[in-house]
Amino acid sequence: MNKHILLIMKWLQNPESVSLDLLKSNSNEADVVYSRVYGEVFYAAAHAAASYVYDDELYTSRCVDAFFKVSGEGKQSYIDAISK
Repeated sequence: MNKHILLIMKWLQNPESVSLDLLKSNSNEADVVYSRVYGEVFYAAAHAAASYVYDDELYTSRCVDAFFKVSGEGKQSYIDAISK
């Protein structure tokens, strides 16, 4: 499970549940981690983690969906983790 995607999904579900500082930190960490690893999955995760800056939930949601498309991971497991 990708913790950067999980945090962005939590923010999409409830924007007030995640602070701007945490979103920035999440984005910076994802960028550092994924800049060292090449591949679509890692790029998609970093891109989704940074997409909050556009303050556009639809765009961020599409970035998250792109992550799931290239990663092959199941979105439902992330939804379940957020709901706990």
